[in-house]
Amino acid sequence: MHKLYLELFSSPYGNAALGKSIFAVIDFNGEYGSGKVFGKHQVNVFDGAKRKILIDENIFFNANVLKILAKATENTQSPFLSRTLKQWEEHEKNICSDMQIGLLKKCLQRRDIALVEEWRSVARDVLQENSDDKIDCMNVLETVSLFKGDSLSYLTNAGTGFINQGRSLDEVSSLKKNDNSGKYVSCIPSSDLKLEAIGQELEEKGKSLDLFDSFLVFIKFQKIYDAMYKGMQLEWLKPVVGRLERLFSSVKKYAEIIKNATECYTKGISVFNLKNVDTECKETFALLLSKMLYENKKNDSNCASVHLIIDEAHNILNSFKSTHSDVWEDYRLTTFETMIKEGRKYGFFLTIASQRPADISPTIMSQIHNYIIHKLVNDKDLQMLENTMPTLDAFSKSRIPTLGKGEAVLTGRAFGMPSLIKVDYEEYSRPDSDDVDLIAAWSENPEASK
Repeated sequence: MHKLYLELFSSPYGNAALGKSIFAVIDFNGEYGSGKVFGKHQVNVFDGAKRKILIDENIFFNANVLKILAKATENTQSPFLSRTLKQWEEHEKNICSDMQIGLLKKCLQRRDIALVEEWRSVARDVLQENSDDKIDCMNVLETVSLFKGDSLSYLTNAGTGFINQGRSLDEVSSLKKNDNSGKYVSCIPSSDLKLEAIGQELEEKGKSLDLFDSFLVFIKFQKIYDAMYKGMQLEWLKPVVGRLERLFSSVKKYAEIIKNATECYTKGISVFNLKNVDTECKETFALLLSKMLYENKKNDSNCASVHLIIDEAHNILNSFKSTHSDVWEDYRLTTFETMIKEGRKYGFFLTIASQRPADISPTIMSQIHNYIIHKLVNDKDLQMLENTMPTLDAFSKSRIPTLGKGEAVLTGRAFGMPSLIKVDYEEYSRPDSDDVDLIAAWSENPEASK
């Protein structure tokens, strides 16, 4: 596969191809990670460490994508996630402090200690105990934890205040309230709770949050809202929020979510080196990058074509993957099957390489037009060739198990008949995929062993 594109870039069409088209290589094993595999041609390498992988926010923060990645349940968590994402986008992807303070007021008025404590916990994570200012907002809320009679009480330096059910917290009142002790006490104004100051603090902190943290804070507040107004139980919603938090933590290590990320992948060669990415994130990035490039090409007339090249493609195009849910599997296969069936009319082309072609989805294999077949000996792989390659004759097929290093059979629509070829060895510009030379490694004089 590498030789195919190296020859293209070195041909008379090379400069025009690199100047008008995007060539994106998804590299699971780091074989293209050096950035020098295509000789003098510049390669932009995104490895998640030295250079973060860029994902378009409209691709990542998509209801279907997040529901699948967070493994949300269909009846409860998925609708909750969709509602939250819609609300967050309507509020321009910020935490909307005014709305959250309104939510706190309602929790206080309804005397729901559990929701007040949950709200306080979320807000504390945002404010990060920034108590060096004069307000010390969260310490005031710490005192909202007692019932006295039929009212929720809070403590201040001036004494005990009461929050009555249904009474507006915006009112400043000096009414007296019976605390069931036979005595009347002053109702301390709700301004002692300093809710306005807390809101201001949240707004200031919210401005510094990235998209990951902004959405996490918003959805944590939203689960309180759904518990208050929609009768949901916090225990039903906490698991999906926890899974999102773990997902975001992993993704943030390697990727940055930005607007119009595809504009950063200029025409030419881009390599996405996933070698050092966590196993769980490798497939996620491969799927998101592929979908992002495909969706962008459908609407971009300035780019002549996009060529998605996936090495070790069985890592993402398997017809079965036991490590994920059925919903993930359906979405993954549907996404790639749509690309390979409809991509050509948009100028989107897919090249895949795999040592185990029998593991690739049959739908994907049936849509491939041209094949370069190296040595295969597994019966399932050979049977797959017979089922999906009508241009492969019996003689050529019989040669496949005995092919030598660098030898291959060409077959497909681009060739009049199957051909046996020998791919020349590239001494310098080649992927880092050489076999380990044990003789040289064990020899006291490696040069003498050659």
